[in-house]
Amino acid sequence: MIADAITGGHQAEAVLADLSARLALGVTRVPMSRQLGLSDVCAIAHVGRRAAILDADVLHGHGAKGGAYVRLANSRRAIRVYTPHGGSLHYRWGSPTGLLYLTLERILIARTDLFLFESVYGRDIFRAKLGDHGAMARWCTTGLRQPNSIPSPSIRGRPTWSLSASCASSRRRCAYPGDRSAQAPGMQPQCHRRG
Repeated sequence: MIADAITGGHQAEAVLADLSARLALGVTRVPMSRQLGLSDVCAIAHVGRRAAILDADVLHGHGAKGGAYVRLANSRRAIRVYTPHGGSLHYRWGSPTGLLYLTLERILIARTDLFLFESVYGRDIFRAKLGDHGAMARWCTTGLRQPNSIPSPSIRGRPTWSLSASCASSRRRCAYPGDRSAQAPGMQPQCHRRG
């Protein structure tokens, strides 16, 4: 997991330290400003380096910034998963900021292998503002109460390693839904597939 180093304070530090001990790929932090800036270049490079070091199969970006970082990172092998969550979707095309952010979102669609929506509402807002992109899309309701991760199926006969970039201040827990055959016992995530 790559998390924001700017937000979250002591609570985020404690949670991420605890989480790092339980994640095979660990946790790193990098500054992720809310607005576009030069620090984004460093964050994108960091994601690319971590992906290469870990030989990641999946890069999952949560939110507009995390999604941009994983889709722009230099990783030719990994699939790129994006969970739009607020950010650029709060803007409208008619504003200068909205025009910029939504145009960037539209450009990055071509660098996305899977859209993983956290709600039907998020999916519908994305479609209303950016159209039906034609890429594979799934939505999985958040708030899973069992383990925080679900084993994912192997790719090319080897275990799948996932690297996620997101904001540390988020209180939501994310899980890659993987294959239904790989669900943890007793879990009933609401996952739906399109494409």
